[in-house]
Amino acid sequence: MINIKYKFDENSFEKSIIDVIMNQIRDKLKDVLCPNGHTGNSTITVTGKSIENLSFSVECCCDKYKKTIKSKLKR
Repeated sequence: MINIKYKFDENSFEKSIIDVIMNQIRDKLKDVLCPNGHTGNSTITVTGKSIENLSFSVECCCDKYKKTIKSKLKR
């Protein structure tokens, strides 16, 4: 399971924009599993000061899974 967190000042983002971002991430990653068969939880943290300046931090079981997640997020 992939957990998604965000670290924004909600005053700088409309709540609806945050929801759109979170839903897009969920859609992109809904079928992504660890290629090594690990079943632990993963966490993606989205940070940024504006919609054009977002960063994604990935915490997961292994580097191969992290690469898979980051690749999907870039699409």
